Amino acid sequence: MDDTGSNMLLREVCRNAGKSKFLLQQLNEPDVLIYTDWTVRVITRKMSEQIPADNPHGVDVRRVYDSEYALSSVITMKPGEKLIRHITPVDVFFYVLEGSGTVEVGEEKKTVSTDTVIESPAGIPHCWYNESTKDLRVLVVKVPRPTSKTQLL
Repeated sequence: MDDTGSNMLLREVCRNAGKSKFLLQQLNEPDVLIYTDWTVRVITRKMSEQIPADNPHGVDVRRVYDSEYALSSVITMKPGEKLIRHITPVDVFFYVLEGSGTVEVGEEKKTVSTDTVIESPAGIPHCWYNESTKDLRVLVVKVPRPTSKTQLL
């Protein structure tokens, strides 16, 4: 039986000597429980040491997380910089880490600042503008990871 199948439900996690023990329960057989071990490792990286990603916007973009399930980046826009209006094929949420800026989703524009979350549904045009005098840093999370390209408008 494959303990990574979609018919399993993760029920609990126990830590022991650098490993995690996962209790998996088959969804179609609730009386069957399977224990499995996976080595746990902490992955860290300093954003300041990441190489900026190529992008059509000409702004500083650093990858935070890139897996088959999600894509996450930190965008830094200097005063006066902006993103080109574009459409992503997946849902996106933004979290303002530092500064303030204007976000446009669909036909709506809002000025937002640090500690604000903004949702942008798949297929809806959106963009950012830094009209302030300080840097604007935004965490961008795309879920699920896009399998097709963003469309610039």
